[in-house]
Amino acid sequence: MIKLENVTKTYRTQAFEVNALRGVNLEIEKGELIAITGPSGSGKSTLLHIIGCLDRPSGGVYRFENSDVQKLNDNDLAAIRNRKIGFVFQFFGLLPQISILRNLEIPLMFAEVWPPEKRRTMIMDILTEVGIANKANFAAGDVSGGEQQRVAIARALINNPDLLLTDEPTGNLDSVNSEKILSIFRDLNQKGMTVIIVTHDEKVARWAKRTIVLKDGLIV
Repeated sequence: MIKLENVTKTYRTQAFEVNALRGVNLEIEKGELIAITGPSGSGKSTLLHIIGCLDRPSGGVYRFENSDVQKLNDNDLAAIRNRKIGFVFQFFGLLPQISILRNLEIPLMFAEVWPPEKRRTMIMDILTEVGIANKANFAAGDVSGGEQQRVAIARALINNPDLLLTDEPTGNLDSVNSEKILSIFRDLNQKGMTVIIVTHDEKVARWAKRTIVLKDGLIV
């Protein structure tokens, strides 16, 4: 599903340059549950952003489902992100003043696939799956942190992606809510979804079937 060959990423300013990735080689099969760990500044989030087509490598080759990502234009990459990949971040990224239902409807509108009458059924089904259907009409900012993360997961899943990418998804949650969120990821993986979790927490990493450790931009 994913293949990186000698992938590098360098960030440059007038004052300095940072080699965030220094030659990463990695293959991920469809249906895996993987944790990416390492100290702060090791390149974890950079690697996740490249895998998720949010950023492009400076060098090397990245293939997603046999497509050479460097050869795709911005519209192609946007289509992959919208239809193939779901994202869950530490800071939920919800629009707090509008309803949970509306937060989930927006990515469906961008996909331009589903008619309005179908969207509500899809939204309620996915909210039921993550256990928060009873809060559908609440403003996203009026529910707890654990519930907001469930909404963020539901939003990531709304277009039925093949790949779920999560960056410190339990970083703002207590231990009880963390375990609930990780249980959702495990259940999704058992249904066939590929799940990648970036975390600095060893307890979170232990939920994965395989762990990738980064240090100074390299897999160690």
